[in-house]
Order: sequence, then C-alpha cells, then structure tokens
Amino acid sequence: MLNQFKKITTFAMAATLIIAGLAPADLAQTNSQSGKSSSKLLEAPSLTARTNGAKAGQDISFEGSNFAEYEPIDIVVESVSADATVSGSVDLLAANSDGQGRFSFEWNVPFEGRFRVTAKGGNSGLEASSIVHGNGSTPDPVLLYGHKSCKEVNKLNNTFPTITSDWGFKLNFWTPEGTFPIVNDNSPNTVLTGGAPAEPSNSVTTDIWNYGKKLAWTSTRPIDAVIVTKYYNGHRYSNVYVYDPESMGDEGPLEAPYDQKIYTVEFCYRPRAKVIVVKHATPPSSFPFGFSTTGLGTPTFNLVDDDINSDPSVVFVTNAGIKTVTEISPEPYVLSSVNCEVSGQGGSTTNVSLPGVTIDLKSGDTVTCTFNNDFLTANEAIIEGRVVDSGGNPIPGVIVSATDTNGTTRSARTNGLGFYQIRELEAGSDLYVTATHKLHVFGSQLVEINGDVRAVNFTAMPR
Repeated sequence: MLNQFKKITTFAMAATLIIAGLAPADLAQTNSQSGKSSSKLLEAPSLTARTNGAKAGQDISFEGSNFAEYEPIDIVVESVSADATVSGSVDLLAANSDGQGRFSFEWNVPFEGRFRVTAKGGNSGLEASSIVHGNGSTPDPVLLYGHKSCKEVNKLNNTFPTITSDWGFKLNFWTPEGTFPIVNDNSPNTVLTGGAPAEPSNSVTTDIWNYGKKLAWTSTRPIDAVIVTKYYNGHRYSNVYVYDPESMGDEGPLEAPYDQKIYTVEFCYRPRAKVIVVKHATPPSSFPFGFSTTGLGTPTFNLVDDDINSDPSVVFVTNAGIKTVTEISPEPYVLSSVNCEVSGQGGSTTNVSLPGVTIDLKSGDTVTCTFNNDFLTANEAIIEGRVVDSGGNPIPGVIVSATDTNGTTRSARTNGLGFYQIRELEAGSDLYVTATHKLHVFGSQLVEINGDVRAVNFTAMPR
C-alpha cells in the first residue's frame, strides 16, 4: 500500500470547496459606541471536521470559527506518515470567512491514510488544525468472545492477517487517564505482553468519557490493532480494531458495546527499529552521492554533503531483519570507509564490505552508518573569490555555483567577509559560474581552469 501511497501523492488531489454564506449584517457589525470588535475574535480559532474519517473518494466537511472577519483562509492538507519520504503537502485549498469569522469547505479524501488539515487566516495569521483519516478513522470492530491478547489475536491469521506480532501494551482502566510510557510498572497498571521490550521513549495517551464508555487515544509509535475489553453479564468481551500498520498515531474514539464500561485496553504493535545513513565527503561538495538499499522500502536515494548542508542523513524506520545499504557511482570521489554504530539492547550487527554494509537489524535498535568519501585530488582544480556590493562591502550568504560542460554543478556559500571557495573541480574544463542572492543581482562568468586556483570575483549590479 505504501508504494501506491507514494504514486498517488505525485499528482494534485481533487477538492470541492463550499464557501460559507455570510451571516446577517447586524451580527457582523462592530460596536460603534465601544469601538470593540465582537468578543468571538478573542476566542481561540478552531477547525472542526463533521466526521473524522471517510472512504477514499468521499468528501469530509469542515467548519472554522473564531477567525478574523471577512478574510481569505489558506487551507493546507498534509499527509502524516512514519516514512518521511511520503510526508508533505498534498493539497492546497482556499476559503473566505464571513462577518462572524466563520467558514466551511469540503475536502475530497484522495487515498488511504491520515491527514492534518490546517486553516490559516490570510490577514490575521490565526491558525487551527484538525486530524482526519482516509478510508475511515475507526473501522468496524470485530467482536471476540472472552478476554483476548495480542498474542492470541496474532494466531487468527484468517481474521487478522495484518497482525504479525505478539507484542502488546495493556492498560488497566481502573487507573486515571493520561500518558503512559510503554513500560511495565509495579501496580501493574501498565503491562507489556507477548515478550515486548520496554520503549520508554514511546508512549500511549488515553482519555475516556461518557462514564467510561468511550476511549480516545494517540500513540507515538505505529499500532496494528487496539483490543478493548468490556465486562458484561459475567463475561468479558473483546472489541478488536485493526489499523493500517504504516500509519503513525491512529486515534479513537472507540466505543464499548452493549453500553458497558471499558475494562482494559491493549495496543498491539510490531517490532520496529531504525537505520540512519550519514554522508561525509572530504572536501564538502554539491556532488550527489547515490545509494541503493534492500529491506528498507526505498530502493534508491541521494545525499549531498556540501558546506550548505553538512553531513546530511536519511532515517529509515522499519521492521527488524536483514538490510543492506550500498553506495553507487561515487566518482569523482572514492569511498574510503563505512563506519557503523549500534545503539539499543537488541544486539544488531553490521558487516562492512565496500561499497556497502549488511545490517542484521534487531527490534528496538538504531544503527547509524557513516559513508566517508575522499576526492580524487589528481584532477582537482579550485575556484575562489569574493562577492561585494557596488560600494565594495562584502555580501555574506551568496550562493556561488560552478557548472561544467557535463552539467555537473558544485556550489559554495560566501562567509561573513564575502569569501567563498569551490573545490573538487575537474582541471582543464570550462565553467559557467553564477552568484545568487535574494537582495542582489550579479552577472555570470565563463572561466577556464587548469589545475590551479583561479580567482573569480563578483560585484553586485545596481538595481
């Protein structure tokens, strides 16, 4: 499903807007005697979804209130995911508030997933958000007789094929609501089940209302299912809610059947771990270093280690198992070494065999591998120089870029004195050199380098 998710995010999503009708004029007017606007504007702005989920292709209606009167409203929809490569803005809508600072609109759910919808006043800057789900926020529960655990549900492959782990975190709801780190305690008010290790950096937050009959919850780690157990007529029943294992932070409310109170709740989750890939180039360069992987969900990616973005990295949150990371096409650099560090108690191991590394990743661990590259200095040429304004004053923060005849571009940023230096250029080549800055305009230069240091200076053109 994740691949489908990525593909769909590449094109714009359909959205239908319904702009709220204007309120009666007398409600929108300012009190001319007191000179004060309506007290509504003193209340916190809000954005409320009439339903917190819908199937893909269906509309969700939203209502905003307590914004400024008669202002444009910018609405951004963002996907929320454990994988950063599929997060980001997926839709941009618009609306207008009425004389009471209210507005409404509809958004068409593009695909399965979890979304944050944010409305921001174009004049006031007031902002409010709401979380909604594609394909329904709370699926229909499956009623299981007796008290069930994640381990028992995992055995029911025909009913719950997406639950593939015995791990669970159970809360005894005779304790107060709140935020519970995923650890055992001494009461035991929280219990790790199915051999799950403690994860003190992760937690589950719960809230119950309506006499304990409804449960709202959020989690800082992916959840496969929620088992809500209720007591009725001398028997305990389990209501199992199955969620997309790729989503992060699913939430309720979940409701007890037979109008009975919630007895316990158990969150089922899979073993998770992290792989972090770091690029370190000597010297820093705008050269894109390519990588290929197996077992991490992203087959290829690039990292650039320049003096604008030093030692960049990419983080993979994944299940335990064998993973590989290999550097591809490092020229004009050479891969000198790969250094890996393991943190956590899972016992992950690494085997470096250039140009890559094989990782036996264990649950709960974080493995950080730094790929070190050195420039092939035999062919190196350098350009450097200074960038000033028309009065001869240095301009810091100017990005100077050199592009060769092959289309390869390397860049550097000027320091506080206006100086820059670009290395690892190929000797004997012609370069098209440009300088860019948001407040200044510069001319471009065509220069030839022959293995020595060539001075290329820029002076800002008068506007």
